[in-house]
Amino acid sequence: MAMIRKVLWAILSHQEPIQIHNMLGYWRQKVGDEILLLYGGKQCDFESIEWANKMFIEDPWLLTKDHPRELQSYRGVFEKAKEFIEMNEGYSHVFFTEYDQIPLSVDLENRLLRQLDQKNADVLFSGLQRVDGTSHPHWLFELGRGVMISFLQKVSTRPRDSRVYSCYGFGQFWKVEAFTAVAELTKSPRVYLELWIPTAAYHLGFQLGKIDCSECANKPNGELGTNLNKFISRGEMLAHPAKMFWEE
Repeated sequence: MAMIRKVLWAILSHQEPIQIHNMLGYWRQKVGDEILLLYGGKQCDFESIEWANKMFIEDPWLLTKDHPRELQSYRGVFEKAKEFIEMNEGYSHVFFTEYDQIPLSVDLENRLLRQLDQKNADVLFSGLQRVDGTSHPHWLFELGRGVMISFLQKVSTRPRDSRVYSCYGFGQFWKVEAFTAVAELTKSPRVYLELWIPTAAYHLGFQLGKIDCSECANKPNGELGTNLNKFISRGEMLAHPAKMFWEE
């Protein structure tokens, strides 16, 4: 008997309630109702958001301005998502992203599941790359600190392997076992999220893969604006960043 697959769509946002309303309405058209809002904005705004599946994030590690140097972390975000998953059994996969990534395909779930199967992966990341031994700035900064590797050596299932990976914070598609395993590392040191998340997953024994999507439609910086028709016409699954999209 085939396993029933059920995806939780976990979206991190700090926007105001009207923008959240627009965002959730749009996502529902693409993926249905299994959406978890992970809210890092104001408590008063959180309480006014009319959405049952929501969790308030109160974590100073999330609230940074210079994200790499201030070591922005999603540890508290993942903890809250894990808490929701434990209270609502039955999820087989988690798609985690940030508010400014836009779903473009009504077949998004099936396309992601096919990629995960084809790559025989436990998690797919946007922008995944191996960075140890390179001049990648996030790796060099962490290398000077020496915090992450010393911690991971204590928990790694690959004790002779010192690989370090980087990915984007948006657009991550997980098997639920891999997601919750990383979320359970609640005693982890403070490490920039783009290094910590994929590297922790790897050292816990999970197979990593990279989401196949256009780099011009999914990039870490810039602004794609509100007119995404050109990406839709090209068959893109997702687009990032489009911070102004929910203003309309």
